[in-house]
Amino acid sequence: LALVTDLQLFGSSNVMLDRVASAINAGVNMVQLRERNLQGAQLLELAKNLRQLTYGKAAFIVNERVDVALAADADGVQIGENGLPIPVVKSIMGSGALCGRSVHDVNGATKACEQGADFLVLGSMFPTETHPGDTPSGLQLMVSTRKEVEIPILGIGGISEVNAAKVMTSGANGVAVIRSILLADDPVQSTKDLVASISP
Repeated sequence: LALVTDLQLFGSSNVMLDRVASAINAGVNMVQLRERNLQGAQLLELAKNLRQLTYGKAAFIVNERVDVALAADADGVQIGENGLPIPVVKSIMGSGALCGRSVHDVNGATKACEQGADFLVLGSMFPTETHPGDTPSGLQLMVSTRKEVEIPILGIGGISEVNAAKVMTSGANGVAVIRSILLADDPVQSTKDLVASISP
């Protein structure tokens, strides 16, 4: 269960960090820092805070910024389809770092595997407020991608405890969420519900 950050949902980073901490304690086992609007210094500060929260409890992944990932001692990076080539990322981060790739079709998934991606984040599974107006790819994309690649796949996009199980039965190894946890009335209970819904 991966939790993707979105500081724009909150007036304070402390509020988000509190919710992330609660979610980790309730079962989130990967946290991805994805803050496209933050400058380097702010991003690094947030990354270091998240590294402290995740240390020994959850994998910590930084979106795109290999430099920030290295400086914050992150476990790896998540690279967009138009981001740095995976072999370049691995040469900078070192062989022990995780490198995920965001993909939106089967072709992108197979290319990422050929480049050496450790995992894929595939979507969007369902309509999502993070990308309003985008037509979701749907569960069939997960089914088709699973047939072509063997590495772990996380489904993303509009996923909640209501539909997470469908993503798993379509071939995912896990799910990534934002609002389902960060904006939940009870982040702890929402996390537990999500863990239960994706468990075998």
